[in-house]
Amino acid sequence: MIEKEKIGCDLDGVIATNHLNIVDYRPYRLHEYYSNAKPTGFHIRIPPDIIITGRRIHYNKLTSGWLANNGIGYEKLIMFPNKEKKSNKSIAEFKAKYINDYGLIAYYEDDERITELLKDLCPNTKIHHVREVRPHTDEDGKSYIVFVVKHISNDMTEHDYVSLYIPR
Repeated sequence: MIEKEKIGCDLDGVIATNHLNIVDYRPYRLHEYYSNAKPTGFHIRIPPDIIITGRRIHYNKLTSGWLANNGIGYEKLIMFPNKEKKSNKSIAEFKAKYINDYGLIAYYEDDERITELLKDLCPNTKIHHVREVRPHTDEDGKSYIVFVVKHISNDMTEHDYVSLYIPR
């Protein structure tokens, strides 16, 4: 039996609205943010098999509940260890371990610094930088969610930018 090729993605900034502009990282503030995050709609166009997030395991119940309440399916949710010190390097190495262990064919990440590290750590995976997620209304009044994705993979000779339009 042939196994399905798997796709992975980050959570915040890809599936959920981004929290990188939060200044106050105290646990009760993060709990409030994670509870009130909005789905971006990314999962409608590209359903992930594996979600690998920098959110700490401490938020597992909250995060799993948020995903279920927003109708976002996945096979596995992998969260950052509670005690490990966070840096771009430690987050990228953590994500790379699971990207490589699960043999993901593609991974979507919103943090460009982590994306750049992942391209070297995951040579067999197409790493995509999700640069922008925004609402858009065309001249006919139809509403869409627009994703601007930059391909970062080592096997790409040029950077491609792709906009994914998802009806709302």
